[in-house]
Formats: sequence, C-alpha cells, structure tokens
Amino acid sequence: MNSKSLNATSFKIAIVDIGFSLLTKDGVVLINECTIHDCYKNTQQTFHIKCGKKTLESICHKNQGQLQYNKQHFHQIPISYGSINHSDFCALLRQVLSQFDCILVKGDQKKSVLKNIVQKNTLCVLDFSQFQCPSIDSLFRLYENSNAPIKQSSCLFHNSSFQYCTAYKTQMLHTWLQTRGIEVYRLYRSWMRSRNE
Repeated sequence: MNSKSLNATSFKIAIVDIGFSLLTKDGVVLINECTIHDCYKNTQQTFHIKCGKKTLESICHKNQGQLQYNKQHFHQIPISYGSINHSDFCALLRQVLSQFDCILVKGDQKKSVLKNIVQKNTLCVLDFSQFQCPSIDSLFRLYENSNAPIKQSSCLFHNSSFQYCTAYKTQMLHTWLQTRGIEVYRLYRSWMRSRNE
C-alpha cells in the first residue's frame, strides 16, 4: 500500500467488475471480461480474456450447458472471444491495481477471485455490500430511465448500455458511489488500522 500520507482527497479508488463465462461450485473459474474503473479520473479499461485451447478442451463438454446458458442469458460473449490470455491478464491486473489505495467489487465471489489473482494481503478490497449498495438489477432499473442515462465507452463488444457488460456496471456503480466517497475512505482507514494491530 502507499506509504505517503493519505487523506480523502488523495485517496485512489478503483471499481473492478469481472464477467464469468463459467463459475462452478467445484472451483472452475473462467473470466471472459473485466473492467477497471478509476474513480478519480472517471476512466475505464476493459479487457476481454480469451480461453486457451487446453482449458476449452478440459471443461467444455462437461460444462457446455452452463457455458451456453451464461452466454445467452448474461454476457453474450463467445467462449473463443478475447484479446489477452488469462496469465497475461492476471499480470496486467496486478500491475494496474497496485496504483490504487482501495479496490471495490460487487459480490463475495468477485472479491475472492480478485484476491486470488492479485495474491497480496496488502491490497484493500472492499465489497459494495459494506455500503448497503442495491443489487445490480435494482441499480439498472434506477438509472435506466433517469434524466442522465448511464453509458459506457470502454467495452468494444457490448453496446453502451448493456446491463451485463462489466464496463456498464462499473460506470453504474461509480455513479452510485459518487456521494459515498468519504464512507469508503473511513472503511479503508479502519482496514489499515486492523492490519497494523
């Protein structure tokens, strides 16, 4: 974590959302999309992670039904789509996230997957549930018909307001968070104190 003196105005927050092609009870995780939203700059980076041939061969026939269901009902991304392999994505994610003081995610599964990728106990990862954040579906309904609809521009696969796009969800979560920044800072300070005890 940063050794510099930190206050609420210099506090760097990123919102990360991960899209899954597959997430099984027995621990199989295939990430197909990830967006990192820099809350200070209000900018996003979206990555589409391609599935390697060996991975496809080992999980496809066993999980074909779930893969198809997730594609049709959620992300719409073909299993073969992507511009970066998983190991390069993980290395890049570790590098990019090291620039932030605190990472926010929506959901325990995403928090667990992110912590497994980053593999650092020094990274503060908080779940939006700690702020009583509504569900993604509730947020979507809230902003869908607002006077200032939310749009994303960093994902090249999905349209600008596709509900299950990670870029759209991070933009939506950032909009919701904008009035709660100091609350995040307080939780971060509490997390830092607990680490130092």
